[in-house]
Amino acid sequence: MIQMNNCIQCSGLPCQDVQTGSNFIPNTPINPETIHSFMITEAPTEDLNEHLYASGNPFFLQTTLQAFADAGFKATSLQEIIDKGFYITTAIKCAKTGYDVTADTIKNCSKLLQQEMDRPVSQNSKSLFRRRCCNQNV
Repeated sequence: MIQMNNCIQCSGLPCQDVQTGSNFIPNTPINPETIHSFMITEAPTEDLNEHLYASGNPFFLQTTLQAFADAGFKATSLQEIIDKGFYITTAIKCAKTGYDVTADTIKNCSKLLQQEMDRPVSQNSKSLFRRRCCNQNV
């Protein structure tokens, strides 16, 4: 099992057009062998209590469960979605301060997203990803 937030961190939080206090990389342990699909949303919410991975029943989770239900996959929890092989993350790692973000922010976050996507492994996936995260054998 790995936790992405232990493997990937933004150095110095350099972006000027996001709320760096809301910086978030998923913290839920995942089994990389089961991941076969990535769902990449835009950015985390300003309120980390409403983020997808927050405890309880956050709004982001409610809308995600509804999206999966609309696609024919009924799940009642984030763990159910993860157990079915879906890894969900954001493209931008901090909440936005406005409608859009600069090219520099996209570039900074795309490096983090690439690191994040290079971590999970599934033998069932058509893509091959690296098997190590933070020097942890998985």
